[in-house]
Amino acid sequence: MNDKTCIVFRIGSQKFCVDIEKVKEVSAGKDSIYVPGSPEYIIGVINLRGSIVPIINLAKKLKINSDVTNTQHPIIVTEMDELQLGFSVDDVVGIIHVKEEEFSQTPSILNVRSNFLDGVIRRDEEMIILLDLDKTMSDIELEQVRTLQEEQSIL
Repeated sequence: MNDKTCIVFRIGSQKFCVDIEKVKEVSAGKDSIYVPGSPEYIIGVINLRGSIVPIINLAKKLKINSDVTNTQHPIIVTEMDELQLGFSVDDVVGIIHVKEEEFSQTPSILNVRSNFLDGVIRRDEEMIILLDLDKTMSDIELEQVRTLQEEQSIL
């Protein structure tokens, strides 16, 4: 794994990061519109400069308890499979530059549904989990989100 620049964010008490090259933008929290019948991990949709963007609750997707009750969380916007998605997180901590030697592979003991974990970054006494957001969504889930986005674009 080469050196990377990553966006660090928090969900609950755990810090995570994603490769900055996979992020289109980070948006301040916006009020989303709930879409009845949508999967439980979808908070709703927002209008982001004229585009309807589904917002995924990353805490629910990763099955992590989030300690923040604020409805306007920061949103990490990415694109996968030609679909623009926003991932709601508790807090964006900052940007870090990570050297190759700071990465560790994800321990094999964590292989239960951990295909979206790219590794662990060790910084001082802290560990930050490197996520691959592209792998957090299955093909079926992406199709559900695509259908939701198309339905909202028609309205």
